[in-house]
Order: sequence, then structure tokens, then C-alpha cells
Amino acid sequence: MNPCRWSRSTVCDDPRLGERPADSNNNTVLSVTLLSCVSFLVTSNNAIQVFDWFVGLTSAGLVINETATYVVVVHWHHAIVAQKLPFASLPYKSPLAPYTGYWGILIGVCIIMTLGFDTFAPWDTKGFITSYFGVGYFVVLFVAWKVWHRTRWIPSVEADIWTGKAEIDEECLVWESEEAREKERERRAGLKVWKRGWEAMW
Repeated sequence: MNPCRWSRSTVCDDPRLGERPADSNNNTVLSVTLLSCVSFLVTSNNAIQVFDWFVGLTSAGLVINETATYVVVVHWHHAIVAQKLPFASLPYKSPLAPYTGYWGILIGVCIIMTLGFDTFAPWDTKGFITSYFGVGYFVVLFVAWKVWHRTRWIPSVEADIWTGKAEIDEECLVWESEEAREKERERRAGLKVWKRGWEAMW
């Protein structure tokens, strides 16, 4: 999701991207706009160096985010097992779960550890910081959140896997009904070919 769509989802009532009242967080557009001004850094003579910094920072953030997602997947699986929820009741199942999650965590950790391998010999302080800054930043934010909000690690048997499920099931009944499907077919039939193709991609 690009920053413009993200900012729109947080300040506008966009049902496809997230519903928030328009006055809930007006600083979002400002923060995204200011962040985009970072692109002016490349107007200097050290454009390649700045670009390398951003590549290092964004690469670390991407891998950390993906690894954290696998951690969530593994804990989700443990919660389902601990609360004795039958897997047959789930609409989507992974036949290799939770082992694919463990594999993803292992690969993610290996990539994170070797993000800046080329900064060790010869030693490059700037390269080391840009390669591993995201790791330290993630740890600091995680620990600060846990300490500030005094949250605890929830055991699998106590994890809340039910909140919001009734609303989602009710919405699925509406959208998956034959009447809703017929209306959608009629709507799509009235669209131009390129518009149908565009919607099919999303």
C-alpha cells in the first residue's frame, strides 16, 4: 500500500482500506507529506550514498516485518491448538503449518543477521548502522511498548481469537449469498473491458 492510500485510509471513511472518522488523526497526511520530502536528500552529490542508506534501512524493515508476521502465524496456530478449535472449521488451512512459520522465522533471522555482512571486512561504521539500525529500533520499540503499556505475553490458551469473528461471519453471509453474487455479476457486466480487467487484478 502506498503512503497516499495509507493516509487516506486513516483520515477518510474508506471501507476498503480501513474506517476512521475524518477528524481522528489529521496528522497522518502531514506526516506522510513530510516523509516524502526525504526524497530531496538525493539532490546532493552523495545521491548514491543516500540511496544505499535507504536501501539498507528499508531492507531491514521489510525482513523484520515479514519475520514478525511469521511469529504471529506460529502463535496463531498454537492458540488454535491450545483452545481445541478444529482445523476443519477453518475456511483456509495450510497443510504444513506451523512448520512453514518456523521455516520463515529461521530464514528471516538468518537474513537479518547477514544484512550487513559486507560492513565487517573492511569495517564500515555507516554501513553497519544503516544495515542494523532497523533491528535495534524494532527491539527498542517492542520493549518500550511492553514496559510503557505494561502488557504481558499472552499464553496460547488465553489468546483472543474470537473478537470480531461474529461480525465477519455475518458480513460473509451477506457478500457470499446468491443474491449478492448476482448483483456483482450484473455490476461487472456493465463495466468496460479494461475496468473489469483492472478490478480482477485486485
